[in-house]
Amino acid sequence: MENLELQEKILNLGKLFVTELKLEPGVDTFSRWMAHYLAEKISIAEQSKGIEKKTAEKDCFDVILKLWEHRHTLPSGKRPFESFEPILDTLSKLSPEKED
Repeated sequence: MENLELQEKILNLGKLFVTELKLEPGVDTFSRWMAHYLAEKISIAEQSKGIEKKTAEKDCFDVILKLWEHRHTLPSGKRPFESFEPILDTLSKLSPEKED
C-alpha cells in the first residue's frame, strides 16, 4: 500500500510540474517525461539520508538543468522569458563596459 501511495505522490508531482511548465497541450513529450522523472528523483531525495541524500539532490539539480536547457532550445514561444529577450539584448548593447 505504501508503494502505491508513493507512486501516486510522484505522479501528482510530475503532473504539477507539467502544468507549471505549461507543457499541456503540446507535443513536447521529452519535457513532460523529464518533469515526471524529476518528480521521481525528488521523492528519492526526500526519502534518502546522508550521502545518498546528497547524491539524490545532485541528481535533481542535474535533471533540472537539463530540463531548462532543453526548454531553452525549443522553438519560438516555448522558452521562459522569451518576451524579455529584446529588452535584454538592448540592455546588453547599452552596457558601459562595451566598447562599441
